[in-house]
Amino acid sequence: MIDKLPPQAIDVEEVLLGALLIEGQSIYRIRSLLTPEMFYKQQHQKVYEVILNMASRSEAIDLVTVKENSDIQATALSNLTIRVGSAAHVKEHAAIIYEKWLAREMISLGSKLIEQSYSEDILDVLNNARDRLEKRLLGLLGINSYGISIKEAADRSLDEYFKREQMVKQGIRSGIPSPFDTLDKYTAGWQKEQLIILAARPGMGKTSLAISFLINAAKEGKSVAMYSLEMSAIKLSDKIICSIADIGLGDYKKGRLLDDEKIKAEQSLDTLNGWIVHFNDNLLIDFNQIYASAQGIKTRVGLDLVIIDYLQLMKGVDKNLNREREVAENSRRAKMMAVELGCPVILLSQLNRGLEARGDKRPMLSDLRESGAIEQDADIVLFVYRESVYNSESQGNKGELIMAKHREGPTGTIEFFHNETFTRFSDTKQL
Repeated sequence: MIDKLPPQAIDVEEVLLGALLIEGQSIYRIRSLLTPEMFYKQQHQKVYEVILNMASRSEAIDLVTVKENSDIQATALSNLTIRVGSAAHVKEHAAIIYEKWLAREMISLGSKLIEQSYSEDILDVLNNARDRLEKRLLGLLGINSYGISIKEAADRSLDEYFKREQMVKQGIRSGIPSPFDTLDKYTAGWQKEQLIILAARPGMGKTSLAISFLINAAKEGKSVAMYSLEMSAIKLSDKIICSIADIGLGDYKKGRLLDDEKIKAEQSLDTLNGWIVHFNDNLLIDFNQIYASAQGIKTRVGLDLVIIDYLQLMKGVDKNLNREREVAENSRRAKMMAVELGCPVILLSQLNRGLEARGDKRPMLSDLRESGAIEQDADIVLFVYRESVYNSESQGNKGELIMAKHREGPTGTIEFFHNETFTRFSDTKQL
């Protein structure tokens, strides 16, 4: 045992650090997984510590900035990037580094057990070993092996209640409001850590509705990130400009605005300039990229709401999963992201074609694709339904928002009105 080298993966450490120097935003995907001491090589510990400190200050991370923030030689930093093409596998590399560190810790613990067992009370040795495992290993991962007591949980629950009560007295919403007063009475607005599924058949207007949620949140001064896997940032902006400027989307896209409408379109920029909204329309985006981007936005400017359009277009992380399991995995990750980021996530989803064969085409939970997983993960499931899509004689601007699941409150149906010209929604006729 004495002649053996401790478990290590220096080459993996080099590749990971090189990836962080090339794509600095990747640190937000792994900083909760690794601490500097988990690196075997002391120089690597130093580099990683500098990067962590820069990330905590929301500073840009690359070869130049890391050199400026440390006394590490530029050549040493540059050598770390030689074998790196991208940061696609930083989590996998972080897992290897963590496992090697864990193995070294186990060897160290075993050595102390052997030494202490010769001279100390064996029960004390075992108790000390258990304490070290819990404090040393689990503590670094942010895990409390005992959980929390019911008293502590109850105390926190009451603390949260009194905060909400105070907000009500001050007329402050506890959540992020939607365009629908009736919906907000059900939900008290979108709440932290919620996963909201917004689902519909094609042509029902779910993307336009998601944009209206974005607009409402932005008007409240909230920071919003929208990830569209179907529509470019320019097209999303088209809808937003027309909505807040009261101009027709069709005329805007055809270049046929009247002079006063052009003025209103230009004036809308004054409103937009004050919003904290980020678009990402990378059509090849996968969930890890979405999470890394959202984490970066939260670190830089804060993040109150995430919107993803839509679930079935999102690439999976594991290429070996079939389509159903891939969608289920992304749904689960969306819920985990809502919890980890501490903000609501609105995830758009398609519905099965099967409902088209029914007489009443109003969606049900069973119409969700891969419904078992999606329904299980969601805190709220909202269906968008407009009769006019199926029946030309029905009122074209009228629709229903069906709350089929609400984990913490009632369900029901909310009638809405949709001004398709201005891409605007309301639960009153004043559009």
